[in-house]
Amino acid sequence: MPHLRLSRTCFSLKTLRQKALLERTLPILEREYGPEHIDLSSTLYGLGKAFGDPGDYPKAKELLERALSIQEQAY
Repeated sequence: MPHLRLSRTCFSLKTLRQKALLERTLPILEREYGPEHIDLSSTLYGLGKAFGDPGDYPKAKELLERALSIQEQAY
């Protein structure tokens, strides 16, 4: 099943790249818009998923809860 290993490797690389980009984006958005701005919620959500996919559930939960809190305040 080499194609499954390749698929998992591609998924892992995509997740790592996404995580790296979102980690760079978050502080820029926080600086420009403030830490509770609605535009941060989608970045926090994506970053939470990127941490959760490889199994860092505590960090994923922290980010997703922050995204939810921002959404609840906005709506």
